[in-house]
Amino acid sequence: MKRGFQRRTILMCVLMGLATVRGVAQQPPADRGYQTRSIELTFRWGEIEYPMELWASPAYFRGEVEVSKDQLPGLLQSPIQFFRNGKPIWINGMSVKGVVSREQEMIAIQDTTGRFPARIPNPMGSDQVVVDSFQEQRALMLTLESQQYLLEHMSEGDYFSFNNYSDRSSGLVINTMTVSIANPWEEFKARFPIPYLKWSKDDYATWQLLQQTGSKQRLRFDPSDTTNLKIRQIYQDTAKYDWVPIIGFKTPTRYVSDADRVVPPSKVDRVDTLVIDMLDPYRFQEVLVDFNRSWLLQWGIVRANFAGDYVKPDLYYGKRSVPMVVRKDDEEMAIRQVRVSMVPVKGPIEQVILDGRYPDQWAERLESVPSKTSIYFDEILVEDSDGQTRLLPLQFLVNLL
Repeated sequence: MKRGFQRRTILMCVLMGLATVRGVAQQPPADRGYQTRSIELTFRWGEIEYPMELWASPAYFRGEVEVSKDQLPGLLQSPIQFFRNGKPIWINGMSVKGVVSREQEMIAIQDTTGRFPARIPNPMGSDQVVVDSFQEQRALMLTLESQQYLLEHMSEGDYFSFNNYSDRSSGLVINTMTVSIANPWEEFKARFPIPYLKWSKDDYATWQLLQQTGSKQRLRFDPSDTTNLKIRQIYQDTAKYDWVPIIGFKTPTRYVSDADRVVPPSKVDRVDTLVIDMLDPYRFQEVLVDFNRSWLLQWGIVRANFAGDYVKPDLYYGKRSVPMVVRKDDEEMAIRQVRVSMVPVKGPIEQVILDGRYPDQWAERLESVPSKTSIYFDEILVEDSDGQTRLLPLQFLVNLL
């Protein structure tokens, strides 16, 4: 046994016919140099080939990948390997957690020479072969009995964990890889939370400076209000600023920039326009929002709010012709135009500008977005009770499972 593992503590417990051994290795001396830049660790299992990432100093590598349950049969029949700088290295431990219950786990252990116990006692009174190892490839392979057991018992949310540790002259290197089975109904955290907004009538001003990437700064103001004359004088250089006079203009936000958008423009990969005559939302009067009322955006039975509720696909599939509305308590306002951002947990972000009264094209596209996607609605132009088009300065969110 190598010096770095002299103080290893071994714990074995028998659960569901398998056992666990976890090692605690002695840390190398503090003055030992770590050449982490020269270490490339890769995990391979079936169609998965994942480059490990340096997660913590001095040399702890980690990786996480999610697969569907449909991929499980192919994975279980494939060898499992770690590679260091292109050469296979031993997998020192494997665990399968979450089988039957979250408190139970199936584990097999392999030492640094690749030896696995051939059989592990089973509480039911029989023996079960857990894994085989291939000396040349230094691979781990589940036996047919173990494959069948896992296929019958594993479910969404369960996961595998594989680890390797080595104590070479370059120092202690640890790498851990987790492969989890995706749970399509598990709630997830939206990448961009809706900020808390609330203001009173005393917060309103009759001017606003708007700064957006790719255009000149714009000054929106009420030309009939003399209290904003000084502001107009400051921004009167038409070479630098555009004036947008709006009779009766009021807003609680005096400065608006890209930083105020929930979905940063720099993160957006694609923008499509599904309206023929696109309206500039900042050339309209704003809705004076009363936070004593309940506000939400509704599309059929799907509701988007400030918190971001979770909905299943069957709630929005087939709702192509249902118009979107903004609800203020029991009052409905039609949506003339809205910007919709589709933000998956992982993957490219798309934005669509559409007429909420005719969402057919967007609804068709929505049915192909990946699961666990957050949908944001902003720059919403609504028609109020007087038939006037106004900008609603609110943002709504719904999370699609």
